[in-house]
Amino acid sequence: MYNLLKRHWPKQKVLLYSLDLSDTQIEKLKEDENIEIRKFNYKKYPKYVENWAEYRFKAVILAEAIREFPNIWWTDSHNRWLEPKPLATFYEEIAKCQGDVDCDKKSSIMMFVNSTHSNYAVLTEGLLDYFPTFNIDTLKYNDKGLQLSAAFVYLARTQFTLEILKWHTLCALEEKCMNPPNAKLKCDSTPEWDKYAGCFRYDQSSLNLLMFNSFRNHNHYFMDVGKVTRTYDHY
Repeated sequence: MYNLLKRHWPKQKVLLYSLDLSDTQIEKLKEDENIEIRKFNYKKYPKYVENWAEYRFKAVILAEAIREFPNIWWTDSHNRWLEPKPLATFYEEIAKCQGDVDCDKKSSIMMFVNSTHSNYAVLTEGLLDYFPTFNIDTLKYNDKGLQLSAAFVYLARTQFTLEILKWHTLCALEEKCMNPPNAKLKCDSTPEWDKYAGCFRYDQSSLNLLMFNSFRNHNHYFMDVGKVTRTYDHY
């Protein structure tokens, strides 16, 4: 991910949050003047935030970062943005939509990777105690209820974004919201559409349900920005 970012945008500032990287790893990365490493201070949050497998840290880091930066591209470390759409083109499309009543991309939070299953397939019911939804059936199908990956997300600092992040972060800080009873990452079956696969996607499930509740259709916040993979190949 880092190598590809430097290839496409060699002068772009990259903010890397460390989840207990070693001092040696940090010093090596510091050789690049355009990268800033911040150690995530999880100790100021509830103890369960330190459990990386519940992914609470992602919501909390986004909340910290949006206070400082008006535009954020979040990417997990294993992403490979192989063929990025020019950023100028992306921003032009976003700006144009704000004044076009016929444009369906009106969200200030955009997601880019199809998770290939519905929201319902990975919806552990305990999350609904915190974020009730409108129509469970809509969450079962790919025309409006597709779950999108939280591994690659764009956020602009707007009132809408701050409202979504407020509830997303509160969920991360509430023990049983982002980790409902019986939640687990490994599925009992392959997640598909109208059947629950016996698993949960933690921050991804929380963010997707909040976004779905706002738009009731994932197409309003799903956009193509070029080929993205999740391989571990070297470039």
